[in-house]
Parts: sequence; structure tokens; C-alpha cells
Amino acid sequence: MTTAVITTEVAAQLNNILRQYRGIEGDYCSTLIKGMWHFLCDSGIKDDSFSVADTQWIDKHAAQYADDDSSFYDLDTYYDIVCSAEHLDCNRLLAELTELADSTGIHIEDLARELKDME
Repeated sequence: MTTAVITTEVAAQLNNILRQYRGIEGDYCSTLIKGMWHFLCDSGIKDDSFSVADTQWIDKHAAQYADDDSSFYDLDTYYDIVCSAEHLDCNRLLAELTELADSTGIHIEDLARELKDME
């Protein structure tokens, strides 16, 4: 595995992201940032990136579509609702990491790993 070289400028941008999201409790992992790292670098399961607040909102607005015991079982609708909810912590953090990855050419997984290590 190749590790990206994180410049001082990129480290400063990651610090700005860290200040925004540090301390947000994660639903799967202890923090949102650790959950995002787990989603991007390990499991590939979007739900692992949810904060506690995200899960509460999702339970209210979309969970019925992911419940295989429900007559509404429809994962496409579930993920459409979850992924389009721009206010969710997981989507805001993912958008910031994506933007930083696009602007620097550094893989998003490397940025997530660095952010987790900074936390």
C-alpha cells in the first residue's frame, strides 16, 4: 500500500475538517470520523459512517425501506433518501473529503486515514 504525502497545506485543510467534525458521536464507531474511515477504507458499508444524529433522522424518515420485515422493503429508496439528505453529518463529511480529494489528487481513503489518525 502506498501512503500519500500529506503537505502542510493539506494537513491544514484536514485540521479545518477535524475541527468541524471532532466530537460527533458515531453510530457504528465511537466517532463520525472513525466511522467514515471504516466505511471508506474497510467495510464499504455506508451505514458505518453514520453519526448518532444521522441514525435518529434515518430511523424517522427512511428506516422502513431497509426493514426486510416491512412491506416497504426497498433498499434503492432507502439509499436514495439517505444519500440525498445533504444535512446528514456523514454526507457533509463525505462531501468535504471528496472535494479535498478532487482538488489535491490524493485518494479519499488516504485523506480519511489521515483524518482518523489526527483525531
